[in-house]
Amino acid sequence: PEAERVIGNVRAALYAWRDLDPDGFVRGRRVMRRILIKSTPLSYYSAAGKMCILDLATAMSGTAWQTAAVLIHEATHAYINRRWIPYTPALKDRIERICVAQELAFVERIPQDRCASKHDWIESLRAYVRNGPPADLIDRQKRHEEQRPMLEKLQ
Repeated sequence: PEAERVIGNVRAALYAWRDLDPDGFVRGRRVMRRILIKSTPLSYYSAAGKMCILDLATAMSGTAWQTAAVLIHEATHAYINRRWIPYTPALKDRIERICVAQELAFVERIPQDRCASKHDWIESLRAYVRNGPPADLIDRQKRHEEQRPMLEKLQ
């Protein structure tokens, strides 16, 4: 039952992405071949596997819209990586803002009557694009970066 719920949510997220941004969906499918769902501090794109590692907590408890936004964020990483732009400390902030801007473009397309928290969500994404990540996300990113080499070996 849990697995079916997770897969159903990811499937709904993919349909939502396809329906609201067909061109972006096709582009995302081209650069991100697979989705692996596992327990990690954050979702991330694995260039080695050309896949999104989707955090289990997001897949379980997020709405289809939230999960789609994460997939779009990671597909943007894939697209940037495919253009041979390295994810270096010097470029990290700029790349993350680009990825969040793509999330924002998707969230703005969600019909208001389908997502009650849309306004607050848009404001938080705009704040990220303007000011960078909030402190709690910075902490989660640091933990993720510390664990990532080990996680990559487990794939």
